[in-house]
Amino acid sequence: MNRFASAGSVLAILGAVAFPGVAAADCTRARSPSANEIIVFGNAECTGPEQIYKLGRHARLDGWNDEISSMKVGSSVKATIYIDRDLLPKADSATLWRGNYPHMQWFGDSISSLDILAAGDGPIITMYEHPQAESGKPNQTIHTIGLGNYNQLEKKHELLLADLMSYIRIPTGVKVTLYDGHNFEGQNEAFDGVGRGLDLDLLKEGWDDRVSSLKVERLGYEMYKVDTWKEAETNTGSHKEMIGGSNVCKNDVNATSPITCSLEISYSETKSSSFSWNQNTSLTVGVSLASSASVEVPGVGTAGSELTVSTELAQSFGTDSTKGEETSKAINASQEVTVLPGEEIQASVMGRKNTKTFYPRYHYRPEGSNTDANAYTRNGTITVDMFAEVETDTKVIKNAVTRNSATIPAITRGSALEVNKKYFTKAKNYYVVLQDDGNLVVYDKDDAFVWGSHNDAQAPLNGTSAELQMSGNFVLLDARGAVVWQTGVENPQAVLAIENRQLKILDQNNQTLWPK
Repeated sequence: MNRFASAGSVLAILGAVAFPGVAAADCTRARSPSANEIIVFGNAECTGPEQIYKLGRHARLDGWNDEISSMKVGSSVKATIYIDRDLLPKADSATLWRGNYPHMQWFGDSISSLDILAAGDGPIITMYEHPQAESGKPNQTIHTIGLGNYNQLEKKHELLLADLMSYIRIPTGVKVTLYDGHNFEGQNEAFDGVGRGLDLDLLKEGWDDRVSSLKVERLGYEMYKVDTWKEAETNTGSHKEMIGGSNVCKNDVNATSPITCSLEISYSETKSSSFSWNQNTSLTVGVSLASSASVEVPGVGTAGSELTVSTELAQSFGTDSTKGEETSKAINASQEVTVLPGEEIQASVMGRKNTKTFYPRYHYRPEGSNTDANAYTRNGTITVDMFAEVETDTKVIKNAVTRNSATIPAITRGSALEVNKKYFTKAKNYYVVLQDDGNLVVYDKDDAFVWGSHNDAQAPLNGTSAELQMSGNFVLLDARGAVVWQTGVENPQAVLAIENRQLKILDQNNQTLWPK
């Protein structure tokens, strides 16, 4: 059903319409909708039968087509009403922000479809058809809108009261610019909602029934103070990861003696940082911001500018990071190693990634203000990732040639024994195992006991790891990394062997280095 001839004829008709019971038309007696829904009523002033509509497109209003006479819009949505079904873009439409609509003006009993969208929690202005009543309060709510530019088009009624409004309620922190022409042309004047806001009497200001388009903007705000909303936190990584390495040192398999080789080690110490807004935002009355960083913040600009300002101030919290910045410092070092015939050795650089998080609170207030009145805060989070506890781990990646069947080929310099794993000699007649009771034990092929670090060397039963170090020293360590037992050998040619029912450290010439 289309009752609209044109915007001009509609306004002419509206000027002759009187609304009975205007003084009581506030909808306060009717229940309120939840934040993400609207309630429509069959009679004016939010009375009679009612129906709830939630977020989404409602192309058909079965049972309610041309039956809606008043409406209440939830605090987090806006409702676009259409006089035709199927949300046709060419149909007359208007968008109503949160608030009460006791009369639907020329849309009353003409609505055939609805589009309900999220509107955030930004400030709104409320426009009224009539000046203040004797009680000092506006006597009829007509249209509520949020931040943006509003013009009266032929079919899209962005201002239900174009050329008819007499009163505007402007909240704190909002500026409204009025134009007496369509498309933001003609004479204009701006009014600010400072202090506790502004109740603007258009009759007194010479703007009664003259507003044809208008703009709703935030007042300019500036950042004036930074402190913290939470103590800084440091989280240590659970494990080390490889962040660099070296070349591979090799000795020919047919060589008859060890060689000395230089491992050229290179890696980067990397630090990356990021910035985000925290959901926890403290606001004063009249100043409202979405939690997402994509919104514009007064006096700071777009999200990108906002982030730049925030990270410029990050030095107060121990970091000079910027959003998404990653800095690396290249480090080079060398290490000489002895390489046995057939052996290959390489160094890895390991580091633990630690995260430090700072929690700055940014304070904003109207530009030029010297007080905290109408100020608000936003909580940010700055996260800095960097590697710590960097160390070099040199390991044999290919075993040396062993011609002695008593040696244990699986245990090479720089390697650690796994708990409860059996390491056999080349001849398979003995094996050594680090038991889960902390005892390092040698058994023969029939699992008969031969030697034990606790039994024979009186080492305490608290060993958790064993390693043949690059120096040639075979050690048993506790959970803290302290030495429980060791051979004391310092010879890079050392190999582990079990010979004649005895654990030994031999050199490449099969000479016994330990026990003496």
